[in-house]
Amino acid sequence: MPRRHAASTVRPRHHVGEVMSRLASIIYPDGRMVTYARDKAGNVTGVDTRGIDSVQQSVASTVRHDSLGRLTAWTAGSRTLTRTYNGLGAVTLARDSKPGGIDVAVDYTNGDVDQVTVGNAVVYIEMDDALRLSSAGGAFLTPEHPEGVMHQYVYEKTGNRTKWWTIPFTNRSFVYAPDSHRLITGNKIARSYDAVGNTTKIGDRQFIYDASGRMSQALVNGVPEMNYAYNPFGQQVGRYVAGEMTVSLHDEAGHWIGDYDGSGRAIRQIVWLDNLPVAVLDGGAIRDIQTDHLGTPRVVIDRATDKAVWTWSILGEAFGSDAPNEDPDKDGAKYVFDMRFPGQRYDAVTGLFQNGWRDYDPTSGRYVQSDPIGLGGGILTYGYVANNPFGATDINGLDIAVAIDRDAVPTFFGSAGHSATLVGTDAKGWTYYSKDGVDGAGVSLNVRQDYPTMADFLTTNGSRYREGFVISANAIQDFDAKRWADRHIGDAYSGAWNNCADFVRGTLHAGGLDVSSPWLGIDTPNGIRDRIDFKDGEVLSRPLNPAWYPGRYSNPKLLTK
Repeated sequence: MPRRHAASTVRPRHHVGEVMSRLASIIYPDGRMVTYARDKAGNVTGVDTRGIDSVQQSVASTVRHDSLGRLTAWTAGSRTLTRTYNGLGAVTLARDSKPGGIDVAVDYTNGDVDQVTVGNAVVYIEMDDALRLSSAGGAFLTPEHPEGVMHQYVYEKTGNRTKWWTIPFTNRSFVYAPDSHRLITGNKIARSYDAVGNTTKIGDRQFIYDASGRMSQALVNGVPEMNYAYNPFGQQVGRYVAGEMTVSLHDEAGHWIGDYDGSGRAIRQIVWLDNLPVAVLDGGAIRDIQTDHLGTPRVVIDRATDKAVWTWSILGEAFGSDAPNEDPDKDGAKYVFDMRFPGQRYDAVTGLFQNGWRDYDPTSGRYVQSDPIGLGGGILTYGYVANNPFGATDINGLDIAVAIDRDAVPTFFGSAGHSATLVGTDAKGWTYYSKDGVDGAGVSLNVRQDYPTMADFLTTNGSRYREGFVISANAIQDFDAKRWADRHIGDAYSGAWNNCADFVRGTLHAGGLDVSSPWLGIDTPNGIRDRIDFKDGEVLSRPLNPAWYPGRYSNPKLLTK
């Protein structure tokens, strides 16, 4: 059985003297320091780095945020990156000021991505009635597809992909076991499973699992090629074979920040700005990471040459099966970079994208392990982002949180209270929704605010919300809950039929959380708390304090979707 390694996180330094501390600096294992300057609102204004024997270098300067705290612009080397948002908080533009960098514009209809423009090339996107990606492509010309390309996907009613056509080139079929959602053959390649549904073999690749169900070893043609170790948070922290070891470290928000060899020497380190990876530190060299609307790395710029040394085009296959270009500047030197969709890293041995608790297979658009929470995560237990890769991500699955102010809204029978909801994680960021009644003119006071971490939310709102609970969810539940909240936060407020508790209940219900209706028909925040909190005798709530998150309570009996 492979050994496990406990070291996995780097504890950052924080500002002191605040209600909730904000990240001020991180000292990496090789002694390099990354510092974050902030304005009075707590938003990052600049990121610098300095090695033990080097001068200070700017990673990101002139960093700007909008009034809602969303990152809108920063300067990296000689380039300026900008991001814009629509009314629902979705990114509509990610652009570099100079050629060769990111240039992605996104159009939405009813909150769903329907078109992505990259320079002069357009990806036309169609969704089926179940909001699953059914086609994506266009007449753009690329070296891989000189005549343009269109990918089409067909699913059975439960969401398993049965066909994938690449026009004009290839047809692929997917066959499933009749009594489960296990993929038996994909594109004529056979697969095998263990008793709990973990994929144990894909073609000539074999996967061994430990007692906790984590992939512990990968073999190719029967030869062990890699062993893996994990920490209690589900993060892969060790890879080792034939005496060679790589240790991966993560920050407190769950971001991967570096790989190190067995002697502690830095192999590669990553710098983050809010929840975006913005720079690769390769020794003393800084290379800038440029991400798309979802936070997926698409371009790496070498500051020394001011050219792209790695690209993973969004014009490629939507579920990530196309390989990146590791030599776009054509200098003959390949630059290998393994970040993929948010929360994922490519593993050359397995051919999979390591994604926290599970491993993702881009050739089938699904995980190779069943959802750890079982059918509580939905009937499609191997599914990835509800088959909507342009509109959703799954870092580890998000969480759905409910914040309670028990003392708000005094009534004859006692306080009715106030409730609000958040969807997110510290790694992805949180979106806060609150229906705050009406003003003197009868206008609904609806709040939708993004926060990088739960600590940032509590810094502003901790004195108001002193109770709350967090429910672990999967990508499908996250997506459905957030979609419903975004679409209904602007609905008119009504104390009788659309108050703050009604909104919270609607969000939870959309995410598959079975919340019973109030017996008198009018919901109250304190009432909804009790109906969720003590369902089946399980207590989920805990005080809202600095330790509230990332502590998580998961009640599978609530996760019914």
